[in-house]
Amino acid sequence: MKNADLLLIEPKKDEFSNLIANSTSIKHNYSHVALVYVNEGEEFVIHAIPNRGVVKQRLSQFLADRNDQGIDLYRVTKDINRDEVITRAKAMLGKPYNNLFLNQHDSFYCSQLVTYAFEKEGVFELTPLRFGRDNQINKEWVKYYQEYEMTVPTDQMGSSPNSLVESKMIKLIEHVQ
Repeated sequence: MKNADLLLIEPKKDEFSNLIANSTSIKHNYSHVALVYVNEGEEFVIHAIPNRGVVKQRLSQFLADRNDQGIDLYRVTKDINRDEVITRAKAMLGKPYNNLFLNQHDSFYCSQLVTYAFEKEGVFELTPLRFGRDNQINKEWVKYYQEYEMTVPTDQMGSSPNSLVESKMIKLIEHVQ
């Protein structure tokens, strides 16, 4: 694995992971993404997770925590400044999780962290947020946003693990597990 590689994770058996994957799937069915960070031969991931925000985790622990999930390794195919991507991601360590999935930079959800880290590289484009298939809003998202006294932000631009893999500038390297 190399710096700035991406690990795309299939959903867990919990409702929230499946809600994300099912609402945003186009050709793939992922619910999470993490950025690979290799430092002096040690492999880590940097990712944003609910209740903890943006964290750095040993790759071995990350994989062990997801031993019942499919994980695929993707790599950007064009020349990029991998160190700059990692520097941008590391600068966000400790930021809270973005529960509202809005495009702001005081908190992050998983794919938002990746699009932010790669922003200067021109690899990913923001797309309209999807909260269901065929331009429908899944009722679970309506309930979710009601808890925040909001309507579902269908007019917002953003990303999802499934929108990231639609980029023509990344390719599948291997199935990790």
